[in-house]
Amino acid sequence: MRTAVALFLIPAAVLGQRQWPCEPSDAVRRALNANTHSTEFQIPWAARLKPALDLLSQYPRDIFVHHRYQDTFRHHLQISEERDRNLAIYRARPDDPLFRYLEARLMSNYHAKEAEQRLEKLIADEPSFVWPHLLIADMTNMSGFRDPAKAERHLRAFIHACPESPDGYALLGTTDNSELKSSGARKLRDLLEARRDRMTLPLWRNLWDLEFSTAGGNDRESARQRVIADAELLRPLALPPARGCHYLFRHAYELTKHAPLREWYESAVLDKYPDSEFAYYVTQDRFFRANPRPIRSASAEEHKAYAERERLARAEWQKRWPRASGVLWDQWMALERELKDAPLEQKLRISDEFAAMRRRSPDAGSSMPPLAYMLAERYVKWNARLDQVPGLVQQAARDAEVESKYQPHPSMIPEEIRRRGNDIDPVAYTRFLGALVLTDLYTVQQDFEKARDALATADLEVAGFAGTAAEPRPWVRFQMSQVLLRRAKLAAAERDTRKALSLYQQYLSSWPRESLQERLNDSAELKAIRSLYLANGGSEGGWLEWATARAKEAPLRPAAPALEFTK
Repeated sequence: MRTAVALFLIPAAVLGQRQWPCEPSDAVRRALNANTHSTEFQIPWAARLKPALDLLSQYPRDIFVHHRYQDTFRHHLQISEERDRNLAIYRARPDDPLFRYLEARLMSNYHAKEAEQRLEKLIADEPSFVWPHLLIADMTNMSGFRDPAKAERHLRAFIHACPESPDGYALLGTTDNSELKSSGARKLRDLLEARRDRMTLPLWRNLWDLEFSTAGGNDRESARQRVIADAELLRPLALPPARGCHYLFRHAYELTKHAPLREWYESAVLDKYPDSEFAYYVTQDRFFRANPRPIRSASAEEHKAYAERERLARAEWQKRWPRASGVLWDQWMALERELKDAPLEQKLRISDEFAAMRRRSPDAGSSMPPLAYMLAERYVKWNARLDQVPGLVQQAARDAEVESKYQPHPSMIPEEIRRRGNDIDPVAYTRFLGALVLTDLYTVQQDFEKARDALATADLEVAGFAGTAAEPRPWVRFQMSQVLLRRAKLAAAERDTRKALSLYQQYLSSWPRESLQERLNDSAELKAIRSLYLANGGSEGGWLEWATARAKEAPLRPAAPALEFTK
């Protein structure tokens, strides 16, 4: 991927040739139609990115080629290296309108307000460059940024300059002007029917939404029939399947409920691309349609029978598509549920395959905390590969810095969510969780000095979460309880039973009484605490009273008060 850097180093003479086309040239259109980005996660990310890089080397100043290249990664904020590389290149040419625009386009996914300011400045500096208008309109589609008047103003500017480009009409759904949307839908249909190629395939979804939103009464059936007819004509462009095609035909079915349309698409994928991830998606969809999950009030036998059908189906999918990202994600998640009692060898195999998939295709999904932390946590829980745990904890902290570098700016988070106070520093949080895992590791290994050092680190991080608030937020209180739990385990490991029981009692004070009763049979944690309580003078009848005796106190910074029993 390093070759991407050289692609942008354009001679000054070329930079002076400012041309801002509304439509790709015939040669570029042919190249883009032949160069569909693969979303088959079984293929390594580098191999899937290479065609876009190759095209960029052939057309280094073509805005449509740049769009295609950016769109392979710009929505995946965790892929920070590619973003770093390109932002450095764009910023090295601060006087080039194309690079200023491309920089703002990359920024729009994580700092929309600053991106918009840069675009407005670019419009003022370079009025003939109209693509910033389209990007600003597109940004009003984002949660918390809806502004129909702004969208209409910028779309009118773009459409005025580029009346034969379908891209402007495709975004008219961001406006509230019914007349504009209706006339724009007619123009968009003319343009798409004249082209009908893979490059414009995603825009048919915009067209259908426009036509349905402006149709009233009997016109809705006409709109429905048009979608069915369109889908018939678009069939040759749907394969080989890509994520955009998959969602386009699914959307066509959702609008029309035309069963033959869905049946054709699913059968075509299974017949022509049986080993693809899309074949797995189709098979999974068919199963859940044929086997609806029982309602909550269904009998225990019905729930049990359904669970067994689903288990057998998933086992078959795992055999059929062992490398599909969806299958690997399901297995990874099942390690905490259905597979929690599986043999260690099976657990480690699933973990290794999942980690290999995440390394192979970072765009297949992300997690916070990072995967390295989750591996460390599970290794300690399974008492396996303990020698790898400290290194994984360190790796998790580094990964958190890389993967959260372009996390959404607070201004992109809706106000109602910000008011809940659930914002979190992912790097500090990962350090905190890593300290808990190390505490568990060193407690098991009876290296109590290291365990206390790790707990001190965890306590320091959680104090940072709490800040100076008199009443910490609920999730902060939960993290405090996790530190308290580790203190109790450490005291028990050091044979300080009195202190351990006192700390456990404080830990349980945050549990609702009903939850203690319900979870006792399936919580190894609760069973261990109860056993320690019973082995040291507690009684069966006094368990719940003892466990909830400190519920009103729930101290945030636990000391080690005197041991108390309620019998």
